[in-house]
Amino acid sequence: YPSFTPGDTKGIDPYRWQNPSVQEVYEPGSTGKVMTIAAAVEEGKISPETVMTIPWKLKRSNKTFRDHDKHPTQKLTLTGALAVSSNTGAIQVGEMLSNDTLHSYLKKFGIAEKANSGLPGEESGKLLDVKDWSGTTAPTVAFGQGYSLTALQATSVFATIANDGLRVTPTVIAGISTAQRYNPKCGCYSGYTASFIGFAPADKPEYVVSVTIQDPKGLHWGGYLGGPVFKKVMSFVLKDKAIKPTVKVSDEFRSLEITGISSSSMRIKPGELFIALSGEKHHGAKFALNARDSGAIALLTDRQGLDLASKSLGNFPILSVENPRGISGYLADWFHNSPSRALFLAGITGTNGKTTTSHLLKQIWEFAGMNAGLIGTIGIEIAQEKFGASHTTPEADQLHNILSIMKNAKIRAAAIEVSSHALSLNRVDGAYFSAAAFTNLTQDHLDFHGSMENYYQAKKKLFDSTRSQASFVNVDDSYGMRLAAEVSLPPITISQRNSKANWYYQGIDSTSKGYRVEVRGIEGTLISGELNLIGDHNLDNALMAMALAFESGVDPLVIGNSLTTLKAAPGRLERIDCGQDFLALVDYAHTPDAVEKVLATLRKNTNSKLIAILGCGGNRDKSKRPLMGKALASGSDIAIFTSDNPRDEDPEEILKEMLGSLKLTYPSAVISDRQTAIKYGVEKAQAGDTLVILGKGHEVGQEIRGVTLAFSDQEVLRKSIEGEL
Repeated sequence: YPSFTPGDTKGIDPYRWQNPSVQEVYEPGSTGKVMTIAAAVEEGKISPETVMTIPWKLKRSNKTFRDHDKHPTQKLTLTGALAVSSNTGAIQVGEMLSNDTLHSYLKKFGIAEKANSGLPGEESGKLLDVKDWSGTTAPTVAFGQGYSLTALQATSVFATIANDGLRVTPTVIAGISTAQRYNPKCGCYSGYTASFIGFAPADKPEYVVSVTIQDPKGLHWGGYLGGPVFKKVMSFVLKDKAIKPTVKVSDEFRSLEITGISSSSMRIKPGELFIALSGEKHHGAKFALNARDSGAIALLTDRQGLDLASKSLGNFPILSVENPRGISGYLADWFHNSPSRALFLAGITGTNGKTTTSHLLKQIWEFAGMNAGLIGTIGIEIAQEKFGASHTTPEADQLHNILSIMKNAKIRAAAIEVSSHALSLNRVDGAYFSAAAFTNLTQDHLDFHGSMENYYQAKKKLFDSTRSQASFVNVDDSYGMRLAAEVSLPPITISQRNSKANWYYQGIDSTSKGYRVEVRGIEGTLISGELNLIGDHNLDNALMAMALAFESGVDPLVIGNSLTTLKAAPGRLERIDCGQDFLALVDYAHTPDAVEKVLATLRKNTNSKLIAILGCGGNRDKSKRPLMGKALASGSDIAIFTSDNPRDEDPEEILKEMLGSLKLTYPSAVISDRQTAIKYGVEKAQAGDTLVILGKGHEVGQEIRGVTLAFSDQEVLRKSIEGEL
């Protein structure tokens, strides 16, 4: 180098000695879309959370514009449209501005002006005067074509956006672009320019590197070609400036081929990455040796986990990051190729109703002939296959693995119960929901959240445009009313009787088995049919399921025809029929509000005595215990206080807290042993009475002092009725 004699440049291509960063101009392409979007946001025309309809192609004047990859018309937030680099999305944003306004913003960004770098031969780029714009110029400009700039100008533009519109030395932004280059000689597009702009360090950016590659051979995508160059250049810069990486990677980690991801040492498979997370009782790194012996190929953990595992693992690939829980979901989503986006995914959250709503929704999908899935409290269902579950919402790595299995099994739609714990502990990070649904919010889990406000804020996280495409909110609930007013996603509201809601019951008539209903939905949709479910709370659950089914594309007539076939979820007012002359039920109600509603429902349908059995779980929210005791005593004729899952607490102390100042009179009773309490309830039941066992529902175990003993309310109730106990 150089390949020519300095000072003797005759016959040499000028490009060989010019400085391309300031002398070579190109169309910005996708990186130019940020200017259009920044202008519209600055003008107050749109916000990052605004939901847009994104078609594959748009016709403007005599020209049709398309996104790069063909896709069905979809709804995306502005942020989402930018993330997928939608041309049609950028055009629609540009049309929110007048031509004069869009042109003026491009000028403000420095387009068609030199960047004043001080380097010789600097070009200014090209931008047509607005009076010369044709009918196709504005849409072309909106997605980064029809004007040109230099690499230094592009870097300056991005730095300006990152610094809230202040034209300063570029320091913060990231972008990838592939654009055709305009050839003035032929008046046509000739060749490509691949570009990549990025910054580092990620948490406290100090340096920007802009890479442009002219006339790339073969593939011409900016990320594919420019990314590796950016990595080499930025790595040199950081090393030269002695900036240490915030993520520590062992040498052994760099050449691994990872076949899977797991946060469970008991489920790890050979070749997988073990993610060791900090848990409620133990740090996952304590089980790193078990994971390695089971075939784990590497470990991802935090500093504490690194200290715990490094001594026992020795020379083993370990990646230490500040918050592995905060990245594991996105890592799993990337590894499994974003399975949540391959199906209609409904995320259902709320204190009560998640399980029933998700089960009803899956049944409607199946009635409509769709392969459907479910993830929740009772377990995991992939079409007709059923598996157990340890949490309402699995850890992030497990969630994305399950979604990947569903995708490969051709599941078209799935419902997920999204708990407040899951939202607080990043378990659904990386998943994208086609619809997020809010059922209600009542007191529960305050041992974890500390206050109802914190509990509400955790639930609210699901209704963010970066997580969900649409939101459904039950506005009969006071927290639902608040959520509908606060969420960035335009809410689709549901209500039993408020005709101002998007979905509501136009008619409800009681029948011997449940209700005959007429439902009004968006766009005047009418759904009618018979529900064989009892309880006002099930009207809420069914309405939410119908609205979500409609959103997923199920025909209203099909939804109406499905209603008579719907069954409650296991352990939700589940009838135990052994030929006895009284009604026997098992229900999962385990919050004050749920207990009140279930007992109120049964009171309406009971002409004789109502007998109810209830306990409270140990190591959980203590403040709800006296409230549940009061709900039990006031809502039943015979109240039987018993144990639930005492866990590490003394059952007798839990019962004292439930009772509070209540004074029971015979035949109401306190019976610590749950089996004995159920047997007592059966003995007291007479013809026409209703007996309900509350609290555990579908559960098949009882947790006592770290041991889970086999226990099923249904089985004990059945045997008690048949006289086997």
